[in-house]
Amino acid sequence: MHEYVCRTACWEIIRNFDLTLFDDQFSNGGLIQGRRVAQIPYYDASSCLVEIRQTSLTQRAYSYYKLCQEQTQRSGGLVDTPPTALVGNVRNAANREENVVGYFTASAVASLRYWLDRKQNTGNYPGLFVALNGRKPSPEGAGIDLNTGQPKPSPTFRPLPTAICVDGDTRTPFKPEGWRD
Repeated sequence: MHEYVCRTACWEIIRNFDLTLFDDQFSNGGLIQGRRVAQIPYYDASSCLVEIRQTSLTQRAYSYYKLCQEQTQRSGGLVDTPPTALVGNVRNAANREENVVGYFTASAVASLRYWLDRKQNTGNYPGLFVALNGRKPSPEGAGIDLNTGQPKPSPTFRPLPTAICVDGDTRTPFKPEGWRD
């Protein structure tokens, strides 16, 4: 993450890689309600757009991801399943003996975009930059009086530098579908 304010509209993309698995064998195709599907961090008081994806899995893919979830998200307790090799369906063609972690699957995906309005939230939040980087931004000379080191205007005051919003995995200059102004 860059430390400069974007000079154009820019949206931060924060991905969550936690697995939320559910075996639907007892739901008989019925509606499932009251199940937590995400935990949204409170980095900033402004509203945000959350995309929730539901993926169908084969029984083998479910078993693989369930084991992966147990070993990576809930490990360390006395009653936890002891770690075992995650054997998926991905192989190294050049070296069949090499253990490769991964599972290739193709499935149906249902996606929902939900506008999370945080107007009712109270409490402290660190701010997006601090939350993602563990420190306050400090662009060199940004908005600092060169004589005093204080952030106030003077003849030697330099304005806060800005940067171009570059499209990538963590931000985009393109307004996301479903974004509310």
